[in-house]
Amino acid sequence: MPGPPWNDDDPADAGRIISNVRNLLRAIQSAAGARAPLTTADLLSWHDTLYAGCSVPVAGYRGHFRGDASVLELVDYEVRVGVAPGTASAAVTSSVNRLVAALNKATAALDAEIALGTTPNPGQITAVLTLCASAHGEWLRIHPFANGNGRVGRALVAWIALRYNLPVFLKVKPRPTGNAYVTAAQTVMTSAPNRDFAMLSVFAQMLNEALAPWLSGPPGKTPMQP
Repeated sequence: MPGPPWNDDDPADAGRIISNVRNLLRAIQSAAGARAPLTTADLLSWHDTLYAGCSVPVAGYRGHFRGDASVLELVDYEVRVGVAPGTASAAVTSSVNRLVAALNKATAALDAEIALGTTPNPGQITAVLTLCASAHGEWLRIHPFANGNGRVGRALVAWIALRYNLPVFLKVKPRPTGNAYVTAAQTVMTSAPNRDFAMLSVFAQMLNEALAPWLSGPPGKTPMQP
């Protein structure tokens, strides 16, 4: 039997979660220059970091995927996002592994094209944003954790952006306000053709807004800003 649902944060943890988000983004930025491949263990660690010291219904929910047999409450723990089901719990780990492999293949190709420490050109930025939208969308469709999937998905976008010297244009916490991001997130859960395109458009607008102060600032200022 799956354990109790985990849908909301304890309000008392609000400040701690914000601090945890900052710590995670600092760690991701510090590691960006190494351009190491992403691992499934990294994603589990990010989730654990985001909820460090926070109240959760079951301690094992933190840092473990749905379906993890080592946490009995996560076995057969199924979720829905609106009307769309997430990946079946028994298939979560294999689905995440495939996503990680695909993401590492894509970043290896971008690594060869975008020199370390350089700002990508417009065409390369489009390629980076396309990867951000695709990875974020697939992560939401899998919905690996009992809770906190949006935050880890947005941290994944930060991991990609910082790898290519772009700013953290998508807030990890709180979730971006306005209808555009929410609508795009709902669209990626459907079977619509080009379902990730709406999120790509949202990301492009967010990046433009994040880069505006840097582009108008003094020469030499870095756009990297967790």
